[in-house]
Amino acid sequence: MAKVRVNYTDHLRVKMVIRGIPERLPETVFRKAENKFHDEVTGHFIAVKEASYKGERRLIMVAYDTKNDVVEIVTVHPIGREQLEARVKSKRWVHVS
Repeated sequence: MAKVRVNYTDHLRVKMVIRGIPERLPETVFRKAENKFHDEVTGHFIAVKEASYKGERRLIMVAYDTKNDVVEIVTVHPIGREQLEARVKSKRWVHVS
């Protein structure tokens, strides 16, 4: 993917404050994702990466939309490995390259 511009939605910014998510973490998860998926229920794309969060190593997911060379990150939160695996197994989340 060419260099894209990343925008944060107002919803994302609210969730970052509530969850204590550092400012750059959502963009880092998107750009350096270990896995990317398409959410067949919401229509959003999902990026997942392990990162430090509140003193622990956690899987962090971001939901995002793309349009041309702009990525709009919608939300961010930690996700358990079991929850991630369940969404893949149920085919709610489908791997994308």
